[in-house]
Amino acid sequence: MKQYHLSVMPNEVLNFFQPQKGGFFVDGTLGGGGHTRALLEKTQISKLSVKGGSASGGKSQNCNVIGIDLDIEAIKASQKKLAKFGKRIIFVQDNFSNIKQILSKLKIKQISGALLDLGVSTHQLETASRGFSFNVLAKLDMRLDQSQTLTLTAELIVNEWPESKLRDIFSKLGESPFAGRIAKQIIITRKTQKITFTNQLVEIIKTATPPKWRYSREKHFATNIFRALRMAVNSELENLEKAIFEFADVLMPGARLIIISFHSLEDRLVKKTFRQLANPCECPPKAPVCVCGKKPKIKILTSKPLVPAPAEIEQNPKSRSAKMRVCEKN
Repeated sequence: MKQYHLSVMPNEVLNFFQPQKGGFFVDGTLGGGGHTRALLEKTQISKLSVKGGSASGGKSQNCNVIGIDLDIEAIKASQKKLAKFGKRIIFVQDNFSNIKQILSKLKIKQISGALLDLGVSTHQLETASRGFSFNVLAKLDMRLDQSQTLTLTAELIVNEWPESKLRDIFSKLGESPFAGRIAKQIIITRKTQKITFTNQLVEIIKTATPPKWRYSREKHFATNIFRALRMAVNSELENLEKAIFEFADVLMPGARLIIISFHSLEDRLVKKTFRQLANPCECPPKAPVCVCGKKPKIKILTSKPLVPAPAEIEQNPKSRSAKMRVCEKN
């Protein structure tokens, strides 16, 4: 089976979690199952250990994982890879932002920890039918959940959204200095032809941006525009913000939420939302006592985001932009 995705910062994830205490952990972005495998293997109790009494003595307990992913292909791949763990993992095809609803269906009230690794998997980028990558000729789809019908796609956005909305997402989500020019070129192009494939969009971006800028980029000049479309199609920032608030409610006291982001928009949102949960008081700064009654739900464990060690980046260059932030439930 083709490599799905190399899990980022797995040792750091295990260091912040305490899987040996047992309970249910949530891997909200299951992908190829790398983080989930690490968690389950960390607490794998052999039959020999049980006979020897170490398991019953409370030194270590098997943890269980609820593996969530919107992508049914990711679910299927992980089911094969993690089959040996049997009932210790529950697979759920859904958006991690619906965690309260998911746990309610499973009749689970609280969880012992949660992880969100927000990177798009190597498998998704390399699968032509997904349309995530400018390096692969494919239709402009970009849905993480392709089982849905009549839903938003990148093709629909570039062919039907007005110029002002295109400019807005390219500026805000793509952080492109040429958002207006790219949006305008899309409007010009779609008057004579439907924009259906990734190579068409790359050519539009190329036409709308100056050569000096394109050739001075460390990454491909189309990267941010493709990212902006993917984020718009899947409502990624909206779902991330909703998820953080929901996870803060379902974590048991002392449990931790780990979020690994890969670009500044996500990291800023995580930072802002963590601070809001850690300091929700709405009273005036000079008020002698708090009268709003809002208490902190979490404490932040990472004053600055953690980044991968040089050795990991050398082994997995795609991890170089990863940033990890961690909070703990009060």
